[in-house]
Amino acid sequence: MISSLPLTAHTGPSLTFGIGALRAGMASVLYGLGLTFDVRGMTTHQGARMRARVQRARLSKGVPAEPVYPVSPEVRLRMSGGGIALAGIALCAAGIALLHLG
Repeated sequence: MISSLPLTAHTGPSLTFGIGALRAGMASVLYGLGLTFDVRGMTTHQGARMRARVQRARLSKGVPAEPVYPVSPEVRLRMSGGGIALAGIALCAAGIALLHLG
């Protein structure tokens, strides 16, 4: 009797993982590029919020002097945005690879 079952089982990743990785990668690329290129003032607004939060914390401790930043918060956020965008590109590549394996 000939079996109707396939000789090899499907062992690749499911389609859901590939699509999920691709969507997460695209979202992180968009967010990272938004931070890097200061789209709609994202970086400047977050930098101002960070400065205000540090100033409130220092005033509550009784230290009125403004802290000295080696790198401004805006520059740090832009550099982080570039890293997030690069990680998103890698995640997109992994998602495409998972879709091809499945």
